[in-house]
Amino acid sequence: MTSEWDNYQSNGNGAKWRIENLNLKRFAGQDKTLLDIGANQGKFGIELSKDFKHITLVEPEVEAPELSDNVSWVKKSFKEFIKESNDTYDVLFSFAVTRLIKNNDNLNENQIVKKYYDLIKPDGIMVYETHLLDRDTMLIHTAIMLTALRQQFGDEIESGNSRNRRMYYIFKK
Repeated sequence: MTSEWDNYQSNGNGAKWRIENLNLKRFAGQDKTLLDIGANQGKFGIELSKDFKHITLVEPEVEAPELSDNVSWVKKSFKEFIKESNDTYDVLFSFAVTRLIKNNDNLNENQIVKKYYDLIKPDGIMVYETHLLDRDTMLIHTAIMLTALRQQFGDEIESGNSRNRRMYYIFKK
């Protein structure tokens, strides 16, 4: 039986759209590593596996899809992952996942941002996408996240419209 979550993920979670429209391959390289927090069905890892040295996908809700040898699947919550990992990455993707981390892992926005910062190598890049900006709770969460991100990383180096009433922000450590 296919779950509602699987249906949502397989029907347009927008990895290809984001890769193309946000020009995400500009951050790739054969010497670079990528961490995708909230990887869903692993679409970023599948699409970008040839563009990075290694990709780590963290996703607590979905079973691992078939992946290439340079892609690792971690079926854990963000909180479990950060307790066990001392690795750092050149690029971190956080696409519409921080509200779930806040609710499921009981971390506030400042704690999430601090952990993100610690996961990124010096001169590394973080790509943050908001949740749907159509409800007050999401607007408030986004405002708190952006304040925390700017306090930790400084101003974003780029921002703009993403898909489906969302915004994206790129920060450099």
